[in-house]
Amino acid sequence: MRGCTFRTGRETSTMVVAGPMTRYASDMRPIMKTLVGPKGSAALKLDEKTDLKKLRYFYASSSGDIKCSPVHSQLQRVMTRMVDYFGDLAPAGVEKVTLSGSEHTSKMWRYWMTQEPANFNNMLGNGKQLNPFVELAKKLTGSCEFTLASVYSLIDSVLPPENADKIKEITRQCDQELTELLGDDGILFYPSTTHSAPYHYSAFVNVYNFGYWCLFNVLHMPATQVPLGLDPDGLPLGIQVVAGRNRDRHCLAVAEEIERVFNGRIPPFIID
Repeated sequence: MRGCTFRTGRETSTMVVAGPMTRYASDMRPIMKTLVGPKGSAALKLDEKTDLKKLRYFYASSSGDIKCSPVHSQLQRVMTRMVDYFGDLAPAGVEKVTLSGSEHTSKMWRYWMTQEPANFNNMLGNGKQLNPFVELAKKLTGSCEFTLASVYSLIDSVLPPENADKIKEITRQCDQELTELLGDDGILFYPSTTHSAPYHYSAFVNVYNFGYWCLFNVLHMPATQVPLGLDPDGLPLGIQVVAGRNRDRHCLAVAEEIERVFNGRIPPFIID
């Protein structure tokens, strides 16, 4: 992350990472190798071939957070397709699991954001402290320089903090459970979110739905978002593929297999 958002690359503990975003799954591996460099690539064994039949597979149908919207039926069908396919591929099938503590994901994220080595307010203000409520008033009158999400984060920073000891223990338990579950050869299929792309600004009403994609940042686990076609309204669907620490190559291999079988990416327009 050196050079990104005032990062030095020497931060000892942070949820902020850089990763590849590509049109095709097969392009992720070479870009990942470039990002981490030769030593990182060798440590992660990115050139090592993965036998998908020897991996163990799990899935979770929801986070269990009552503050989140229910997972939409279209995304549930996406999960069913993954379970059916990899259930036939792997001898042990695909096991359904519930992650302890995942119902507190938004609280975990909120607490661990306060432990980041960079101050969001100072970064947003380019070194100058901002007043959250002044920025909100400016946003409502159309004179704010920042996005509504940024203003939300500013306001959140002045609200009562989470119970540090409680959140640390919840995080530790969730981390230990998922680490033991996945081991060196486990894959978890997890919903990317609760629904396909929402209407503009509706995400700021259902603010806690972000918990689905921040859990694995909190736990420092590699995760790959894989497209899986479109819903009846033409909006993209997808799923998260999660592996144990330093098993990024397993995420990439499973993503490539999903793309090969399901041809999940649909171009936004027809190319002759």
